[in-house]
Amino acid sequence: MVTVVVLGGHASALGQAGNPEAQVPIHGVVVSVNRETSSVVLRYTRPGSQPATKHAFGLANHNDVLRLHARAVIDATADMTRKPWLLSNVNVESDRPLKGDSVT
Repeated sequence: MVTVVVLGGHASALGQAGNPEAQVPIHGVVVSVNRETSSVVLRYTRPGSQPATKHAFGLANHNDVLRLHARAVIDATADMTRKPWLLSNVNVESDRPLKGDSVT
């Protein structure tokens, strides 16, 4: 079970014993990609949580930035103990870019 605690506008993932969980599975849609900083803004959900939210994430594998684009649907693992939160194990489910994608 994962509980989200928000303190001063920052969320952290806590397990049952209150210890930080480094790896949290998420599912989301890429809102924007910044190739210069190897980061993305993702509208995402986590298993058992609602509603969807937007947040900026860094990418653990810098090659992921080359294959991600706005509106791509992904599954990934988020390390929510890092700042910015860090995505790894990125799996692109839908890879159809649309006109007007936000890539910088």
